[in-house]
Amino acid sequence: MRDTTCSKADVAGEWAYTETGTVIPATGAVPFAAVARYTLDAKGDLSGTATSSSDGNLANVTLKGTGTVNADCTGTLTVGVYASGTLVRTATFSIVYVDKAREGRAIVTSLVLASGATVPAVLTANAKKLLPELPHER
Repeated sequence: MRDTTCSKADVAGEWAYTETGTVIPATGAVPFAAVARYTLDAKGDLSGTATSSSDGNLANVTLKGTGTVNADCTGTLTVGVYASGTLVRTATFSIVYVDKAREGRAIVTSLVLASGATVPAVLTANAKKLLPELPHER
């Protein structure tokens, strides 16, 4: 039987992702897309940058958050999105790591504005390590 367990050390590294879908504020559904680059360290700390388009409005933001990983290669990412140093929203992702923790598939399970308001969303993300290493190559 193959070893299919994951650890924080396995998922630590430099990542890039694309995120697409729909955000549904009170004013009506709007398309959303983003590309990002982030670092996730072996302690679970996340930091990075992203460029997003919400209904055609572009924004460059900073990402700060945390990540967890379970032995079955599932986990969560909780990401604060900051514009000019001010928290705009917090997104929580449910993620599954695949291909020996070199890629991830995620869905947003919670999107909360800085005001505390929850916004419904249907957003998915695909992530890939920028410089993947096999665990035995570290």
